[in-house]
Amino acid sequence: MPLQQAGRHLGLNSVSYACLIAQAALLIVVVIAYRLCGLSIVFDNQTVIRASLTGIALAIWASFLIVPGRQRGWLTAEAALAFVLLSMITSIVVPGQYVALAIGRPFIDEMLVRADAAIGIDVSAVLAWVRQHPRLLATIQWAYATLPLQILLAAPILRILRDRDALWEFVFHYHFCLIVALVASALWPVAGPYQWFGYSTPLDLSRVITQVNGFHDGTLTVVQWSELDGLISNPSFHTATGLYATWVLRRRRWLMAPMLAINCLLILATVLMGIHYAMDTIAGGLVCALSCLTYPVLGRRLGLEAPVARLKTGEPQPDPSAAGT
Repeated sequence: MPLQQAGRHLGLNSVSYACLIAQAALLIVVVIAYRLCGLSIVFDNQTVIRASLTGIALAIWASFLIVPGRQRGWLTAEAALAFVLLSMITSIVVPGQYVALAIGRPFIDEMLVRADAAIGIDVSAVLAWVRQHPRLLATIQWAYATLPLQILLAAPILRILRDRDALWEFVFHYHFCLIVALVASALWPVAGPYQWFGYSTPLDLSRVITQVNGFHDGTLTVVQWSELDGLISNPSFHTATGLYATWVLRRRRWLMAPMLAINCLLILATVLMGIHYAMDTIAGGLVCALSCLTYPVLGRRLGLEAPVARLKTGEPQPDPSAAGT
């Protein structure tokens, strides 16, 4: 069929299929868990805005699927599909955090505090020292805040760079690390060092604290879409993303260098700002390492990288618009 032939050159590769399957499975689990835990979710205008952005990207991809045009434009379709996949998994995992808490497993903060102490780190003392250096605090606070922008701009920037390998590797790592972080938070929830030690952080985490405690003890059961927040502490998703967002640029050292500098500050900020235990950050690094090891191994077995590699060779590709003629 013409559309099937076109799809293989417009992002419907094994990476995207694997991500779609993972999303479908996770969505089913989250929906069932919401019902079992007695949770509900209230949608609002922000839901419409997010859906609109995803819808625009999906429409761009569909337009190429129907009328593929020239090969030079196909990467635009791939980037649009990648953006859709990133948005969709985010829209599943973020509400899924509340189910992870509602399961009610005991917090593991005491264990993390002891582990930090074993390596000589006291997060409360670190934050007290950082507060004495306002310029350092401002710098790491800025770096920490770049994470959403890095995720949002990943697909457009990698499309501009025409780097298919990096685009689909980023999509894979984002899915892998986000899903692993969600599962880990369900099994080993963390209240956060700011609750354990009783200090305030440079960022206002009052809503996070209310939600973590409320959904964990069952006093909160309604999730407001407009108030969705990042509740996963261990492993640190900031750390994992900072690492793989830099790693996928390894073939472009001129861009990797500034990204490395920014994301080193971002990773340091997780502890220096008192938001994460040191063990959270280490766990985030391990999750990223596992994802980076899994991608090529799983790729060889399931062909995850093959569609991307074929498109990168520069060999003439068949025109999808001519498929089936």
